[in-house]
Amino acid sequence: MTSLDPPAAVQRGSDRAARPDGTGQRSGARQPATAPVAVLLLRHGEVNNPRGILYGRLPGYPLSDLGRRMAAGVAAALTDAGSAQAVTTPPIRYLVASPLQRAVQTAEPIAQATGLPLVLDERLIEADNVFEGSRFTPAQLRKPANWPRLVKPTLPSWGEPYLDIARRMLAALYEAVDTVTALSNADPAGSNAADPSAAVTNAAAGDVGSSSTDAGPAGAGTSNGSAAAVGGTAVLVSHQLPIWTLRRFLAGQRLWHNPARRECALASLTSFTFTDGVLGSIGYQEPMARLSAQGRGTGA
Repeated sequence: MTSLDPPAAVQRGSDRAARPDGTGQRSGARQPATAPVAVLLLRHGEVNNPRGILYGRLPGYPLSDLGRRMAAGVAAALTDAGSAQAVTTPPIRYLVASPLQRAVQTAEPIAQATGLPLVLDERLIEADNVFEGSRFTPAQLRKPANWPRLVKPTLPSWGEPYLDIARRMLAALYEAVDTVTALSNADPAGSNAADPSAAVTNAAAGDVGSSSTDAGPAGAGTSNGSAAAVGGTAVLVSHQLPIWTLRRFLAGQRLWHNPARRECALASLTSFTFTDGVLGSIGYQEPMARLSAQGRGTGA
């Protein structure tokens, strides 16, 4: 596991880390916080995509059989302390998903296990891409017709700007923080939330697979020691690029990157822990690492 101090903007709760609307104030009413809040960004499971299409926001791409197993496994890991891959959480109070079919199907087992309603949020949707619907290969890069779309990889010129992705994801993230804070204040014991048996933990690292922490002062983050202090959890189901872009944005890293180096596997969890609305740590786990190793790696 790695641990780094968060950038100054994150530590202060100021500048871009606390200004999703760009005005210097969080959108909506601020909720008084009594305990930290965890937000888990869950990437959906494997998609049925035998032709290897860059499907983006296209309809008709449900989870594969393996993807459904991933979704069921993540739900068990998050809600059943007896699960072999337990990544148990403080009370899960809020469940949100991208409206795309693969994300909804990944969220449904969690909704069934917790009894929570599933909220759909367009801000969690996959990034737009002009190559959507094609089998994008290295050969596409050599076609002169595609060159105008490739001239600004730092934007990028072939799809939704990274900064736009970060802003919409940040807004969804902070709305989740405020919602969980309000629910936690109204129900501190979690009697109307999902099973509060434990916290996001690295204890089952052998089953979880990769686990790391990008940002947070010593002692902060997701661990057994901080479990009792966490007031509630939100689970947001989204897609690889939006999750990775949000993580880089809040870690103070440049948004353009090598896609091959993204740390956001299928059915993985990227966690953000907040205290009084200020980001304290970023973590990452792969509860379905063993299943992911069996798949084709399709999905976005």
